[in-house]
Amino acid sequence: MKRLTTVGLQVLLSLAFLASAILKLAGAADDMREHLEIAPWFWILTALVEIVGAAGLWIAALMGGALVAHLRAGDPFTSMVPAAVYLVLALAVAVMRAGAYGFGKPAGAKLNR
Repeated sequence: MKRLTTVGLQVLLSLAFLASAILKLAGAADDMREHLEIAPWFWILTALVEIVGAAGLWIAALMGGALVAHLRAGDPFTSMVPAAVYLVLALAVAVMRAGAYGFGKPAGAKLNR
């Protein structure tokens, strides 16, 4: 069940980040980019990182950056909710996967694969 939960969270995060990247690349999120005062080239780079990140777990670092951008722009907390939720989910997946690879277990302990 734990493995199914981990995979489910990874799929959810991957789909969310792919959707976000598509919106950025299609220009549908340009109002947000301008509000956050992010250069167009960095917005495209962010979308590409989201696409690559959809396959991995460095999404947490990306969402940390998103939270910093919202804080810098003086946005209300409600604008930061999606980034905060994705950050928490990404960290949960990272912790769950770390346990599967034996991090935090004594040497020689069985792995849960």
